[in-house]
Amino acid sequence: CIRDSFPMIRGHQGAIVDFDFSPFADNIIATASDDLTAKVWSLPTHNEFKTDLIDASVVLSGHGKKVTLLAWNPTSENVIATTSMDKTVRVWDITNPSNSIVLPEANEVLLS
Repeated sequence: CIRDSFPMIRGHQGAIVDFDFSPFADNIIATASDDLTAKVWSLPTHNEFKTDLIDASVVLSGHGKKVTLLAWNPTSENVIATTSMDKTVRVWDITNPSNSIVLPEANEVLLS
């Protein structure tokens, strides 16, 4: 079973529904989950990645329903946007994750 052969990201309380690698650092990945959070992870190098990742570098909390999509800003290194089933978009500076910008509620859930 592949799950038993390779280390996995297991730090969410729910399923990971989207992910995106940072355009600025090959070892940084963000994940979106149905546990209402997005998380940023610092991946170890290939030789050091031997156990599951449990503790994220940054936790982005604030959505009221599952986080469905996320994307890094291609020109601002620490900025990421998330969308949620709560019909909001949040823009985060991962150096200050407790302070996100919330865009007005959309008329429908954003799926792409």
